[in-house]
Amino acid sequence: MAPIKNETVMTDTQPYTVMTVCTGNICRSPMGEIILRHFFNERGLGDQVDVESSGVSDEEWSHPIDPRAVRVLRERGYGDEIPRDHFAHRISREEIERTDLFLPMTASHMHSLL
Repeated sequence: MAPIKNETVMTDTQPYTVMTVCTGNICRSPMGEIILRHFFNERGLGDQVDVESSGVSDEEWSHPIDPRAVRVLRERGYGDEIPRDHFAHRISREEIERTDLFLPMTASHMHSLL
């Protein structure tokens, strides 16, 4: 895989891209994506920051968000923000190259991106 970018340049035409990363992209990273997107939208930054999620493994490929994660998100008030079209996927080279900031859930996930 390509090395993670060392420099980030924000432009007026492209939003800053944040990628949450976990193992299978069905629990932690989609939860982080939803909560971070809510955070940026609440502060009027939703059009300037694009939040996405992915996994480092394809073991959960095409699965929806885990029901336990959905339950926790609903309990915490994020129920209306859970995307119905989320399907787990492994991070691609293209995603790595276009992402400005990675938020891996563990050190192991970080090392998988390097």
